[in-house]
Amino acid sequence: MKRCLFLFLILANVLNAWSKDTLQSGFGVQRYSIKANVEYGYNYTYNSYANFSGIATIPFSPHFEMEGRLQLSTANFYVGGFVLRPKIPFKVGELFFETRAQYKLLARNKIHETCAGLSLGYRMDYVSAQLGAFTRVFTPFNHDMNEGYGFTSEVYNIFWRLEVFARPQRNKWNVSASIANNNDFQIERMWQPIFNVGGRYDIDDKWRVHADIEFKPTGMFHLNASFYSVITKVGFTYFL
Repeated sequence: MKRCLFLFLILANVLNAWSKDTLQSGFGVQRYSIKANVEYGYNYTYNSYANFSGIATIPFSPHFEMEGRLQLSTANFYVGGFVLRPKIPFKVGELFFETRAQYKLLARNKIHETCAGLSLGYRMDYVSAQLGAFTRVFTPFNHDMNEGYGFTSEVYNIFWRLEVFARPQRNKWNVSASIANNNDFQIERMWQPIFNVGGRYDIDDKWRVHADIEFKPTGMFHLNASFYSVITKVGFTYFL
C-alpha cells in the first residue's frame, strides 16, 4: 500500500510539472473560464432581436478541453451545445480535433434543429484554421414517429473556418478577422460564409472584455451576394 501511494505521488508530481510546462505552450495559456455576451442583431427573417449567451471552457489537461454553450434569443429560439477538443501542443501552436454537437429550439417556427460535426484544426499566434464535416436534422414539433420519418436531413456538409490575428495570443490586447460558415451558435451550409471582425482587452489576470461585429451575406458563392444580417456583440470573460 505504501509503495503504491509513493508511486502515485511521484506520478502526480511529474504530471503536474509536465502540465504546467505544456499549458504555457501552444495556443496561449489554457484556463478555466466563463464567457458572457450580449448581442444585437438584425436580419430579414427576424428583423431586430437580442441574444444572451454564455460559454464555459474546461481545460481538463493540456491535451483535452471541453466547452458548454448556451444562447437565449428574443427572436424565440434557443441553442445549447458542447464541444470536445483533444489537442496536440507543439512548440509553435497546436493541432486539435473537434467534436461538436448542437441543438436549436426554433420555438417561433415549431422546429427542432440538431447538428453534429467533426473537424481538424491548427491554431497558433497569428492564424487558426479548421476543416471538417457536419450533418443536420430538422424535425417539426408535431412529428409522430409512427407516421414515418417526417424530418428533413442534410447528411453531409463541409465545416470550415479561417481566422487571422494581429498580435500574439499572450498579448494584453488583440484584434482578429475571420471568414467561416459557423460561429459559436450556428452552422451554415458550406457556401454561406459569415464574416467577423473583433477585438479583446485583458483588464487584469481575471477579466477580459471583447467586442465583435458579424456580417452575413446571402448568395455569396452563387455570384448573387446581397445583405442578409448583421450582429454586434459585447461581453466579458472571467478566468477562474
